[in-house]
Order: sequence, then C-alpha cells, then structure tokens
Amino acid sequence: MTTKEFFTGRAIVLSALLIIGAGILAYSTFTPAAPSVEEEPVQTQEEARKGPATFAWKFEKADTDNLDGLPNTNVFVEATYADGAIVQKLVDTTPGSCNATPEKEKDSAPGTARIVCYAAGLGYYFKIVKGESSYVVMRKMFEEGSPEYEPPEQEYEAIAEFPFSE
Repeated sequence: MTTKEFFTGRAIVLSALLIIGAGILAYSTFTPAAPSVEEEPVQTQEEARKGPATFAWKFEKADTDNLDGLPNTNVFVEATYADGAIVQKLVDTTPGSCNATPEKEKDSAPGTARIVCYAAGLGYYFKIVKGESSYVVMRKMFEEGSPEYEPPEQEYEAIAEFPFSE
C-alpha cells in the first residue's frame, strides 16, 4: 500500500462522514419540531354531558293524511349532547309541510331555528327554549287572516322536553 492509496482511502471515508454529519445537522435544523404532547384533563361522563346540547329539526312524511287528503308531516327534534349522546323525539304531526325560518325569537335557545308548518290557512310555529330544568319545545298555532277576519293571537304551549344532560 502506497502513501497515496493510504491517504486517498482515509479522505474518502472522512468526506463521507462529513457529508452524513452535514445532512443530519441540516435535517435537525430545518425540520420543524414535533408538537409537544400535553395531557388533557380527563372529563368524567357526567362533566362531558353538562355542555350545551345542539338541536336539529327533522321532517318526515307521516303515514296518515290530513282532512284534505294531503300528507301530514312528522316533526322530530334531535338533541346532541356534549358527550355525543343523541336523543330524537317525535314532537308533533302536522298537516302540510315544514321549513326552518330565518326569524329568531328572542327567547329561543342559542343555535336553534324556528320552524313553521303550514297547510290550507292553518299553521304552527315551533321553537326551542331553555327552561329552568330542561330545554322545552314550544308550539304556537296561527291562522291565515283576511280583510274580514283578523285571527286571534295564540300563545306558545310546551309540547316536549329535553333534559339538560341525558
């Protein structure tokens, strides 16, 4: 082995080590650090359910028809609690069809919509309010007026309840 071969071999190995070292240094410098994992406090099931529920109105064609021979609509309310529990209730069966309205009542529960169901001059408004110990589904009847007839203003009545936590 000559001196030239001895130093050439060592230079190649040293160059390879320097290139690998520079690559590791560049990788650790320019790669974002992994986010630190912090332990989240564990919630009990009861604490998880204490959050506010969210509500969704659902409408389905009923198996029965109204007196005019038109289909009735089943009105459901689906409550989703903070822990993921879902409770659905049939709250009414009304003549005609139903839709959500853009108007909000000032006492409606946050994030809920008012709906209207209507057919042939008679309709119902529905809303959800936060009561003392539960969420309450309220219904109010209204009639179509005419120049000769001004229908009386009706009051809301409670028709269903959902507990604050299920």
